[in-house]
Amino acid sequence: MSIIDERGRLFGRINLVDGAVALFVLAAIPLAYGTYLLFQPAQPRIDSVAPSLITREERRISAGGRLTAKFKIKGTGFTPMLRARIGGADAIGFVFENPNSADVLVGPVPPGAHDLVLIDGAQEVARAPGAITVEPDTGAFVRGVGWLTDLDADLAKTLRVGLAFPESSPMFEIVALGPLRPGRVRVNLGGGHTDLPREGLQEREAVLNLRCGASGEVNPCAMTETLQPVVVSLPGPSRYFAFTVYELVPATAPRKALVRVRLAPDAPVSMIKNGDRD
Repeated sequence: MSIIDERGRLFGRINLVDGAVALFVLAAIPLAYGTYLLFQPAQPRIDSVAPSLITREERRISAGGRLTAKFKIKGTGFTPMLRARIGGADAIGFVFENPNSADVLVGPVPPGAHDLVLIDGAQEVARAPGAITVEPDTGAFVRGVGWLTDLDADLAKTLRVGLAFPESSPMFEIVALGPLRPGRVRVNLGGGHTDLPREGLQEREAVLNLRCGASGEVNPCAMTETLQPVVVSLPGPSRYFAFTVYELVPATAPRKALVRVRLAPDAPVSMIKNGDRD
């Protein structure tokens, strides 16, 4: 009996062409699997998470959102398409550096430990349980007296005494409000000035408790008590608005203090009496 008969069949059973095709498919399977493993994107993995310093560039990337913290994450498989979540809140940004390093920009989140989750599209691809720890906010405040300006009709309706925003970690609180008046812009002319109307905008005299560093580039707590009007940018329920600060005072009520004064031997003690003020 011949190996290949007159009809081209191997051992009288298998067609030679079909057999060659079957052998080719069997040989291609490991080759295809190896190619898949070679070019398959690495599964993202988080190895470490550490706090990092916030720079002006990150404040620009945040596009007006309140940037509260920045974390450097190390691992593998990072891509520019990933998004980050801190607990149940979206991060302000995921800044890709390379497949092994990225920055996560954190917005207002409640105090406590939160999972860091990386998302590709709608699918979770990596998680670091409890990697982000947010300490309770104990930031200092200072009281500013001035004007809330550039208010459109919708933003003006949201203003009320006691309003603190954002609610989870307020950057400011409204202590007192004056009546609404038409918006204006001050133009200096030589040694004087004039106020020109701003169509469609309003302004309101106000007293606000301002968080130190609340406006990013301008820190109210770093201002001097004697100052020219300074404009700080504050987040509102719908958009940022401007607060022109004319005066700064302590955010807390005054309290009595005991002061001991030592006078020089030749001081005119007879001129000092109870009730003196200076």
